[in-house]
Amino acid sequence: MSRFLFLQGPMSTFFDDLISQIHEEGHSATKIIFNPGDKTHPASEFYQDYTGTFEEWPKYFEKLVNSRGITDIALYGDCRPYHERAIKVAKFLNLRIWVFEEGYLRPEFVTIEKDGVNANGSFRFYQHGKMAEIEGEVPRRSVPSRMVSLHRNRQAISYYWRVFWKDCHYMNYISHRKYIPNEEFFIWLLAYGRRAAYKLTQSSKRKKFEEWTENKHFYFVPLQVHNDSQIKTHSDYESVWKFIEEVLYSFAANAPSESALVFKHHPMDVGYEQYQSRINDLAYGLGIKERVLYGHGFDLTRALKNTAGVVLVNSTVGISALLHGRKVKCMGKANYDLGGLCFKGGLVDFWKSNFEPSKRLVREFVTQLRLETQIQGNYYCYDSAFIERCAEFLTGNPDKRLNKMKKEQRDSSNTKA
Repeated sequence: MSRFLFLQGPMSTFFDDLISQIHEEGHSATKIIFNPGDKTHPASEFYQDYTGTFEEWPKYFEKLVNSRGITDIALYGDCRPYHERAIKVAKFLNLRIWVFEEGYLRPEFVTIEKDGVNANGSFRFYQHGKMAEIEGEVPRRSVPSRMVSLHRNRQAISYYWRVFWKDCHYMNYISHRKYIPNEEFFIWLLAYGRRAAYKLTQSSKRKKFEEWTENKHFYFVPLQVHNDSQIKTHSDYESVWKFIEEVLYSFAANAPSESALVFKHHPMDVGYEQYQSRINDLAYGLGIKERVLYGHGFDLTRALKNTAGVVLVNSTVGISALLHGRKVKCMGKANYDLGGLCFKGGLVDFWKSNFEPSKRLVREFVTQLRLETQIQGNYYCYDSAFIERCAEFLTGNPDKRLNKMKKEQRDSSNTKA
């Protein structure tokens, strides 16, 4: 029997539902509560409050693990301060470490990876054809994106509302975010207002975007969230803006004179950062203002289908771009930044390069990634089958999972036939 200890999860009921499923399968699980937002149910026998200081956390964690005979820990995001310290202790104690994150393959999957995610993860791509036996297309979205967004936003607001009103018992809690939880609540409300306004104010930009994707030789730059741990931990950039600056300078000096540059603001960063004025000023100074477009809500699929290339830090959009056969320049660390997949020269040479990713390697990479780290579904709008698949991933064996995926692939092929 495995004994799980869950730390912070997504801002949803997902971890609580997963814990219930794990108990049903004969294992035990406890969830640490760091702040009121983590309590997605009014009361639960599986909750364990932590009200100590951040400095006391490693010793408390080690004592709890030893006293309860914990065999596995599970957490969402491996770069949060509490999680980083817990992972160090867990590795010393030889525990199994399961890290959850949004899917590498989007929008249809979530990630569960051992030891960490992205550059910290255990995933290693091997190129010897083993994955050919379970090849197949990435499934299309089964839940409409609007429905997922509504559930995510509703549960995020609920999370911050609980923190806002019931915060006194957890005064020692230190958030991994730049803003305190009460401020985060109002930032999410601000984001709602801005999205509504952008539907009116961004119409001309969206029209220009559609024209450029049809008629222009353009490069696409998907921006990441300003406080994305992948920026801070797995790149040399101090901020997203520093990345934008480097791209603009390089584009102005080295890209074909007839080409254009399109920046897409991250949809989850709407309430936090805005780059329009800074991009305008720098593009004007570089003499490329008419060749640069920045905006919100641009159609990602349309951009990837028509772009000449993608420049990013380490966003999972890079994998989507590879699936579209586009050349990708990754400026940070990412598990897909490999020879044969991404352009490995400098940014100065990227703009005029004729590099194309290997279709075979992309197919094998995505298939292996899907098998070893991906579960179809999402954390915010799911059914019992999704919870069961996640529980099986944590408690089952790899061969059983491989056989199930083969069966799903055969069933899918038979349905198409």
